[in-house]
Amino acid sequence: MSLFNNYFDNIFETSDKNLTKLFSNSELNLFKNNKDYIDFFINEYCKIIKKKHQLEYKKSDKKLNNFINEESSNIKIIWGDCLKTLQMMDSESIHLMVTSPPYYNEQNLH
Repeated sequence: MSLFNNYFDNIFETSDKNLTKLFSNSELNLFKNNKDYIDFFINEYCKIIKKKHQLEYKKSDKKLNNFINEESSNIKIIWGDCLKTLQMMDSESIHLMVTSPPYYNEQNLH
């Protein structure tokens, strides 16, 4: 059955088995009945992949991420090695970051 009369029909046909594992019938119907089906599909698919990646990422530090996600303040200051600290954070958990270069205490920068 042709829904879109384009390549997206082939995607549904060849991926139907996998799509039904990932999405409910109502979600699949949104793809098929919504004019923005491609954007919706991409967004939902990315959410699932990101969540799966975060669950599999073993370097994440729960204490640090709980601090970052604490709602008492939107502003957080974290002191430490930038690369090591970034590796301990959940992916896509930071909206803005300001870092200080390693020479912040240098008196003469000639």
